[in-house]
Amino acid sequence: MTKQDHIPTVIAFAQTQGYDEIKANLPNDDDFETPISYERQADDDEFIPDVTGKSLAGKSYFEVILKTNETRRLISKLKLMSVLAGRRGARCI
Repeated sequence: MTKQDHIPTVIAFAQTQGYDEIKANLPNDDDFETPISYERQADDDEFIPDVTGKSLAGKSYFEVILKTNETRRLISKLKLMSVLAGRRGARCI
């Protein structure tokens, strides 16, 4: 299974947990808006959160993590999401 196959499950989880304004990184789906992408200045590498949503506690970033050989890119993305969440009073899930 690919990462894209797991995103609908994350969306369903977010909806059952009371999140609204859900955005998902599903290129061929018109039901959800794509989250804002973030670019790393050092090498112009672009990162897009898999799913974002808002609740009473604030904004949350949801990331689907699968086993990969590209560990550096995955770690870079997770660090970026963590920093963004910390600066905006959000959470990484």
